[in-house]
Amino acid sequence: NGNSVYDRLVTAIGRPDMTTDSEARFASDSARVSAEDDINAAIKEFVSARNADDVIQTLQDARVPAGLIMTIADIYHDPHWKARGMWEELEGLTVPTMGPKLSRTPGRTQWLGRS
Repeated sequence: NGNSVYDRLVTAIGRPDMTTDSEARFASDSARVSAEDDINAAIKEFVSARNADDVIQTLQDARVPAGLIMTIADIYHDPHWKARGMWEELEGLTVPTMGPKLSRTPGRTQWLGRS
């Protein structure tokens, strides 16, 4: 339910004044559209005062789905991506493989495209 996740989010970021039962503009997904700027500002204030690990841990502890947005460099060095074989060597370059990887038809890159 979007409302329960939203309530856990604003409570986790220290803004219980923004829960669904606090004001009509926070009462539902559709009502929150008009409060989008205020909600985004509250999230920005919370996030900007913490490192990414603290933010993720706080949200996950509150049962709010959260994860990092990874750069291509993060993905390249991520041990999970490496363990899943999500990179392949082609023409002297390391490139991402096809995803998702299926057991019988995992796919592969055959050429890099036109030069």
